[in-house]
Amino acid sequence: MPNVLLNCGCRANSINQNRDPSCTTHVGLMELHPVESPNLKNRKAKCQCGKTVDSSLSLAFFKFRGENSPDSINHCKNCGFYKSVHTADNFYQNTSMVNPHICKNFVPHGIYDYDIYYCGCRGWD
Repeated sequence: MPNVLLNCGCRANSINQNRDPSCTTHVGLMELHPVESPNLKNRKAKCQCGKTVDSSLSLAFFKFRGENSPDSINHCKNCGFYKSVHTADNFYQNTSMVNPHICKNFVPHGIYDYDIYYCGCRGWD
C-alpha cells in the first residue's frame, strides 16, 4: 500500500474498486482523496497500548492529528464530540432526547500532542 495521506487524516490502508487509495474506516462516510503529506518532523505517534514512535506514513493505520488535520478541526476541545453534533439539525437537538456529554458551544480541539497508529499489540487477526 502506498504511503498516501487522505483527506480523512488517515494513511491509505486499502484501495477502492478503481484501484485508488482508500480508507477502510471512512469509506462511505465521505468522499476520499489524497492530500499533500504534512511535515511529520518532530511529531510522535502513539498506539492505544501507549507505545510511542516517530510519526511516519509507513506506520500501520496511521492517522495524522497535527495542524489543520480533520481531527484538530472537527473534534470539540470541550466535549470531544464531532462538530456535526453541535448543530441545530442534529438528532439530539430536535428530539426530547438529550446527550449530556455534548457541550453547547463547539470549539475546535486544535493540534493534538500525538498522531495515532497501531503497533500490533493486540494481534493482526
